[in-house]
Amino acid sequence: MDVTAGDVHDPKALPKLLVGGSECGGVSKAYMDSSYDLPAIHELLETKGVEAIVKPRRNSRLNTRSEARRRAISAYKSPRP
Repeated sequence: MDVTAGDVHDPKALPKLLVGGSECGGVSKAYMDSSYDLPAIHELLETKGVEAIVKPRRNSRLNTRSEARRRAISAYKSPRP
């Protein structure tokens, strides 16, 4: 567990949380709200082999530099049966 001050944003605390989760048996999926919808977060999770389940921000566009984030946005915006 990691405790931070109120001025630390959630995405900044994520790398430490992933390390802590790995010590406890590993992290395979990460469910996160739209505050984590950042290219750096998607790339970090992909390099760690963690499936990112992040709700894209309402104004998310596909022309992002992160391939991992583009895939997540496409999957979220695609019509479901």
